[in-house]
Amino acid sequence: FMVLQSRKADYLASILRAFKDLIFLINDEGIILDYLQNENSEWLYAPKEQFIGKHYSAVLPPDVSGKIRQAVSEVQKGNAVHNFDYQLSIGGRTTWFAAVLSPLPSNNGHAQHYLCVVREITERKEKELLLQGVLENAFHAFIVLRSVRNTEGIVTDFQWWMLNQSAELLLGEGLDELKQKP
Repeated sequence: FMVLQSRKADYLASILRAFKDLIFLINDEGIILDYLQNENSEWLYAPKEQFIGKHYSAVLPPDVSGKIRQAVSEVQKGNAVHNFDYQLSIGGRTTWFAAVLSPLPSNNGHAQHYLCVVREITERKEKELLLQGVLENAFHAFIVLRSVRNTEGIVTDFQWWMLNQSAELLLGEGLDELKQKP
């Protein structure tokens, strides 16, 4: 452990390279001072030159800026960290992110800087929204039931399908494809 303490900066840099997260350092006035990024990360909204030294609201869309402003307010009220999700259009595609804003206390105990750790969550968010839509539309679903009986009248096979547009999106198949399955 002593070896790690003497090489703390290298150790921390190595840890940060292992993650795809973007980490922004923001001061109490909302100015983006710095950021750390894994070399393989492709989720930076704008080149570094366009946001370092600028207020986050000058770089990000108003809805995202509002979420950061709200997170800073929550942290200032005494909440240790504040989590929020947001979306940006990157390369013509909606990309979802989860952010955690955490204070960096100064010597007087009050936050003068904040770390904002951002992780790309598009795949998870798309599945979450799809499932939410399916659940909201579940009462409007079309249910197909099929049972197979043997010569004694005993059910030997039973199948059912619940289909509507949301169910087909979730399953990736329509009724015709489902009927073909054994």
